[in-house]
Amino acid sequence: MDVPKRFHTRKKEILKFADLDLKSYGLNKEFGEFMVYIDEIDRPDPDALTVGQWKKLFAVLRTLSDKASINYCIYENKHGVFLDVTSNCIGSEAEISEDEDDTNSTLTVRNKESPVEKLKRYKYELEQIDLKIAHLQERRKEYIEKIEPLKMELATLLDDLSKYG
Repeated sequence: MDVPKRFHTRKKEILKFADLDLKSYGLNKEFGEFMVYIDEIDRPDPDALTVGQWKKLFAVLRTLSDKASINYCIYENKHGVFLDVTSNCIGSEAEISEDEDDTNSTLTVRNKESPVEKLKRYKYELEQIDLKIAHLQERRKEYIEKIEPLKMELATLLDDLSKYG
C-alpha cells in the first residue's frame, strides 16, 4: 500500500530557473506565461504575488515534483529571487533557508485580511447561512404539509380498526 507523500516535511529542493524545462514535462501551455511572470520578479517584495499566484506556483512545483520525483518546494528565478511555496516566503537564499522557527520570518506574504475585508466576508457568509436557513424552513413546511394528510388518514384507519377490535 502506497502512503501519500508529505512533501512539506522532507528536505526542500530548489528548482533553479536554468533547470526549468516546462516543455519536457508537457506543461508549457498550462504554466508557460505564468512562469515568465515569476521569472521577471527582480527583487524580493512580499507583495509581489497574490495568494492565487502562490497557489499556482505551488501547483507548478508540485506537478514537476510528481513527475521528477524530487521535492521541489523552492523556486529560484533568473534574478536570484527565491520563492518558497510551503511558507509563501520570497527573498534571498539566506532569507529563505529553513529555520527551526518559522515565526521569525519577516518575508511571509501578508495573507491576513483587513478588518474591512473580514467584515465583508463575514457578512457574505452570514447571508449564505440565512439563505440556507430559509431554504431549510421552506422544506420543513413542505414536509409538515405532507405529514398532516398522512396523520389524518392514519387516525381514520386506527378509528376503523378500533371498531373491529
